[in-house]
Amino acid sequence: MKEKVYADYCKLLNETVIPSTMPSVDRNEAMRPLRNWIQKYTPKKLFKFRECTDRNIEAFRNQQIWFATGSLMNDDFDASLFCNKKWLLDSWQQNIDSDGILKQIKFLKQERDFPTSIKAKIDANILATSIANMNSIDWAQLNSEIVHVVGELINLQLPFIDQVEQTTMKISSFSEDITSPSMWGHYANSSTGFALAYDFRNGYYNEKYLPISTLLPVVYRSDRIDATFHAGYIMQYTIAKLIATYSNFPNELFDQYVNTFIPCPDIFMQYKVLFQKSFDWAPEKEWRMTLSCSQLSNSSSITKKPCALYLGRKISSTYELILRNIAYKQKIPVYKMTIDDASKNYALKPIPQKNTKKHLLCL
Repeated sequence: MKEKVYADYCKLLNETVIPSTMPSVDRNEAMRPLRNWIQKYTPKKLFKFRECTDRNIEAFRNQQIWFATGSLMNDDFDASLFCNKKWLLDSWQQNIDSDGILKQIKFLKQERDFPTSIKAKIDANILATSIANMNSIDWAQLNSEIVHVVGELINLQLPFIDQVEQTTMKISSFSEDITSPSMWGHYANSSTGFALAYDFRNGYYNEKYLPISTLLPVVYRSDRIDATFHAGYIMQYTIAKLIATYSNFPNELFDQYVNTFIPCPDIFMQYKVLFQKSFDWAPEKEWRMTLSCSQLSNSSSITKKPCALYLGRKISSTYELILRNIAYKQKIPVYKMTIDDASKNYALKPIPQKNTKKHLLCL
C-alpha cells in the first residue's frame, strides 16, 4: 500500500467519531469516507496463513473462516485499552454520593418510573412489571453488593475494562503479502503449512451475508491509542449491567435505560482499539475482519470460499495431496512457494501448479 494512501486511512480511522446519541442518518454520513476508502483500496487478494492441522484442513474443506477474541491473539496488547487510571478512579468515586450510595441506584430508587422517551419504546406490561420489581428490591443490599464488586475490580487494577473489550469482539487476521518469509515462518509452521487467498472486494465477505462489523488494515504506531473516555463508558455500563442483573431488569428495558442515561462518547472506539498495533508488527501488513460475539452467536466462524491455495515450499507430500484435492473440488488455482535463486530479494515466489485429476493421480 502506498505511503500516502495508508496515511490517509490512518487519519480517517482515528478521526471518525460516532457518539451513541448521533442519529442514524448522521452516522452513515460520518462513516461514508471510511467506507469509500475500503471500497477503493481493499486488495484483490488477502491471505490467511495456516499450519497443517486437522482443524485448519477441515476449515478449508468446509470453506470456513474462524474468529477469536483479542485475549487469544499472540500480541499481549491486542484489544487492550490504555486509559488514564487516575481519571478512571476519580470517575468511579464520582459515581458514589456522600452517603455511599451509587448515583444510578439512587436515581432508580427515587424515580420508581421512567421518562417518556423510554415509555414510548417499551411495552406497558414490561414497564409495570419492572416498576413492581423495583419496589420490592432491597436497595441497601443491592448498593452494598455493587459497590463491593466494582470496588474490588478497581483494586485489581481495572482488568475488567480490558476483559469487556477483549471478549466483546472477535477477530480474523489476513495479510497483504503472500511472499513474506516471516509470515510463512511464524504462521505456517516454517513453510510446512499453507495459505488461502480471499477476495473481499465490494463487501463480499461471506456466503451467508452475515453482517460483518468491518474489514480494515491495521494501523501501526509507536504509542497506544488513548481510550480513557471509552474505558469510563465501559465502567458505567458494567455498573448498570450489574444493577440490572441483581434487580432482574428485562433486557428491553436495560437497553433503553443505557441508551438514554449512559451514552457512549464514541461507539467506533471499540473498533479503533482493535485496529491499532505496535510498529513491531508492521511487516505483517495485516488486515482484520471483526464480528461482535452477538453476531457470531454460538459459532466462531463464517463461510467464505477462498480464491486460491498456496502451499508452503516445505510441505509434506501427504498434506500437499490432501490440500490439492480440496482445491480441485473447489475449483480454485494452486500455487507452491519457492526461493527465487535469480533474485536478491528476501521474498518467496509463488509458482502456479497444474492441478487436474491427472496431475493429482501422479503425485
